[in-house]
Amino acid sequence: PYLSLTDTDAGTNGKHWLLSNIGGVFRIGTSSDLLTSTSTYFTILNNGNVGVGTTSPTARFSVKGAGAGTDRTFAVSDSSNRERFNIIDNGNINIYGGNISQSAFLNPTLKGSTALGGGGTPVSVYISGKYAYVGDDIAGLKIVDISDPANPTVISTYDTNGAAEGVVVQGKYAYLADGSAGLKIFDVSDPTTPVLINSFGLGAGTTWNIYVSGKYAYITNDSQGFHIVDISNPNKPFLVKTISISSTYGVYVSGPYAYVSSIGSGFRIYNISNPYNPYLTGTYDSSGSYFESYISGKYAYTASYTDGLKIIDISNPSNPTLVGSIDDASGTNYSIHVSGKYAYLGSDATNEFQIYDVSNAASSILTGSADLGTVMIDSLFVSGRY
Repeated sequence: PYLSLTDTDAGTNGKHWLLSNIGGVFRIGTSSDLLTSTSTYFTILNNGNVGVGTTSPTARFSVKGAGAGTDRTFAVSDSSNRERFNIIDNGNINIYGGNISQSAFLNPTLKGSTALGGGGTPVSVYISGKYAYVGDDIAGLKIVDISDPANPTVISTYDTNGAAEGVVVQGKYAYLADGSAGLKIFDVSDPTTPVLINSFGLGAGTTWNIYVSGKYAYITNDSQGFHIVDISNPNKPFLVKTISISSTYGVYVSGPYAYVSSIGSGFRIYNISNPYNPYLTGTYDSSGSYFESYISGKYAYTASYTDGLKIIDISNPSNPTLVGSIDDASGTNYSIHVSGKYAYLGSDATNEFQIYDVSNAASSILTGSADLGTVMIDSLFVSGRY
């Protein structure tokens, strides 16, 4: 059965529109003047698939091009009728005056986990290739194969004489802040058999975090401040400078600046263009507590201990300024990682893993969270979709 709508003033083969329902399939199309054939332009199958230009849509919405090569198969225009996006018959995709936005999972889910053994407490993680390098406190350095995210597997352990804290991998070397035992440097060219090539003492206190940039390692110490160590020869590192700050924990290096997070001495910016003569450039919240920071563009994203996520404008390093914050009073915030327009925050709250949309730094939005049980997230590393 079909219904024909006729326009007697239309041109040849354009007079008739047909609405038909055959076998539960609804179609709208045109016919010749003699109503002997039909060209279908719109189809709804009885499984719900909708097609434009095709009688057999294979997806919930299918569009078939005209086959002319440079004709548009699909286009989207703005309110001023300016075309912003199109797909051409030849397969080209064009975007005009816009951006592709990253999307986060609103409900992040645990993909896989593994027991590390040895009685330690994992406090840091660094991803390099298909391996996760874990500072496991008193249980030393653990290397985990994460090529199958659902089944991570510990492939090697090196039990150090300190307490394995922050770890960074650069090339074939892993650099470990080993608590009271200072800096450890490992050759991890064979991750199944890490080889200790140097153990470098840094005096009193506990080394917590480490950042490697160029030929220098920047290492925080809870009682001494932060150290700058020349690692150009991993077999013979040497201390370049120590800057005295109380209770330092986090360090991030970007360009000529080191961004240092401390408990009780605020968020501090040091000019390190000359590592032998670094100097304080600016401070935000000089008596505040910050555990870790991540630098992206002109902003520093901070895990602000008991004050949640703070976003600081560092475009003028001598005058860092708060532009936005979200205060999660339910827990202590230890770790942060930024990828694209999202900030990932780790804490010991009920929902310890939180994802914020920070595309508007002045007004961040919580987009997802996950409760991982009775744990605290001391370290976060985002790689791809994990």
